[in-house]
Amino acid sequence: MRRTHPGALRASFQAPVEPSPRRRGARQADARRGRTTTALTMLTLAALLAGAFMVTGGAMPLRAGDDGEARPRAVVVVGPSAERMAENMEHGEIVARQAEAAGFDVSRVYHPRATWGRVRERAEGANLLVYLGHGNGWPSPYPPFQERTKNGFGLNAHEGDSAFSTEYQGGDPIRDRLRLADNAVVMLYFACYASGRGELGQPRPSREVARQRADNFAAAFLDERVGAGAVFAFWTVQAWSLPRELMRRGQTMDQVFRTPGSFPGSASGFVGSDDSYLDSSRIRGARIHLDPHPEWDYSRSVTGDLGLTTDEWFGGSAPPDAAAPELSELSVVGDAGSISDGDPPAFSPNGDGIADEMTLRHRVSTPAWIDIRVTDAGGDVRRRLTSWSDGGEGRSTWGGEDDAGRHLPDGLYRISATARDQDGDRSEPLSLDVAALGTLRAPAWSRARIHSRDGDGVADEAGYTVQLTTDATFGLRIENAEGAPVRTIRGVGSRDQGPVTASWDGRNGTGAAVPDGRYWAVATATTAVGTITTRSLIRVGAYGISLSDRTPRRGQRITLHVLAVEPQGAAAPTVRLEQPGLAPYTVSTARLSGGRSEVSLTLRSGGSAGTLRLTVSGHDAGGQAASWSRSVPLD
Repeated sequence: MRRTHPGALRASFQAPVEPSPRRRGARQADARRGRTTTALTMLTLAALLAGAFMVTGGAMPLRAGDDGEARPRAVVVVGPSAERMAENMEHGEIVARQAEAAGFDVSRVYHPRATWGRVRERAEGANLLVYLGHGNGWPSPYPPFQERTKNGFGLNAHEGDSAFSTEYQGGDPIRDRLRLADNAVVMLYFACYASGRGELGQPRPSREVARQRADNFAAAFLDERVGAGAVFAFWTVQAWSLPRELMRRGQTMDQVFRTPGSFPGSASGFVGSDDSYLDSSRIRGARIHLDPHPEWDYSRSVTGDLGLTTDEWFGGSAPPDAAAPELSELSVVGDAGSISDGDPPAFSPNGDGIADEMTLRHRVSTPAWIDIRVTDAGGDVRRRLTSWSDGGEGRSTWGGEDDAGRHLPDGLYRISATARDQDGDRSEPLSLDVAALGTLRAPAWSRARIHSRDGDGVADEAGYTVQLTTDATFGLRIENAEGAPVRTIRGVGSRDQGPVTASWDGRNGTGAAVPDGRYWAVATATTAVGTITTRSLIRVGAYGISLSDRTPRRGQRITLHVLAVEPQGAAAPTVRLEQPGLAPYTVSTARLSGGRSEVSLTLRSGGSAGTLRLTVSGHDAGGQAASWSRSVPLD
């Protein structure tokens, strides 16, 4: 069964096309389209080759080798790439070998024979088209927008041309001359603008600019005449095999896109920290999944029919779906900086980095998209979100912005969620009301630790500030780690908009010094919209201690970092270690700057597992003795 191609529902939008003759040579744009080598320093070619043919546990069976079933065709194109020529040739061959290992019939069209004629000939009817080379996209610093040369390939004008000589074949010639298999997959590798990010040295684009770039670059390939069903674009090395994932049955293109890499925290696979689903403005019915990275910005995208399955990609049909998904839970996940489980749950989208997002927990019976709509008190839809869930429990986030990325005003909003499977069957909707309340902004302590018990007047008090962005009923109290009230700093009462300041000296309501430990400044503000509460951590005690490994094992070498709250005497603090089943022993630390000291040691290998107790002891500059203890698990 062939899925309805998104190009069959093409939007009437057509960007203006201005005549611009194709130019050979190192054109101005080419010279500036460098790519960073960060990805190559992060992932070696050896690591890629080692993982090129690896099959992960629990994977769906591969299609290659089935009796009587034809092999899919892949074409790997490596265009002239100037100073990146050798790297692109190496990576092109890696992808070609990945495709062969997965069971593809592979054709190679490499520089200096990567001409437009050879690409068209080899790509005729291909199921997978991979391109590595320069990207000439839009929006970019090189106007005007036209698609004779933009949003396509950078190729050799003639066989044998220099790697610094590029002829661009843009979206118009691709639509006119390129013919792939129905629902083919296109992979654009290292092409500037294709995934949303620009060239090396350009500033990080807005999400809307990234969306336009990915949308424009994919549009020609998704045209119904060309035949592609999905276009993947990667600006950095991917430490997984796209050909292998396409050969696993039952996956959607979006599931393939969300394949994790082998290097956590990198863009070598799905990042997922700030990804978003957006509608195409070029191909009606197509969707765009942007997966930015904090450092490499918009370096991953997929555009097209994200629900297209790998079975349908190679001419099969999707397995029958017996029932619509069931969405059985929609709730709010609490935030460490905000009590967000009130009635209604509240969060604080005011840009101070504290409780700025509302995290939603959902539970769905089968893999499905979770479509979320946020409506205001007047019933107008202000935000549309879509995320994929593999089934079971999943999470989504909303940052209090509308579809244009603007922060919405304080108010009550209704969040409605519906689960939608690959056949378009939908669950019954679930909804909940939340309060967006940015009244408390930037709560902060003047210092992270205090030590008041010795009564010497040094580091015995901390100041607290918070901004009220509107008039509110306000209160401030101190709570201990168990949530029990310790002292009221500001009684509940009406306060005008503006800064609120206070201080705490480490004492409870009767004036007695509190025990060492963790405490919270709990600020609460109530307006007509609702109530928001923020919690700001402060520690009480003479010292703090941290470990290079928070779950050490016996016989392991670790480093202990000690922070003194008050200026110290001539001797650096010592640390007493108590391991289960062994006699306690003491080590000296070496003084560093800023009240810090440290010691590296090997934990004793005898005794038993249990709890390692660490006690820091020392004298402040006035000669007063102090100590502080911490316990951690020990294997």
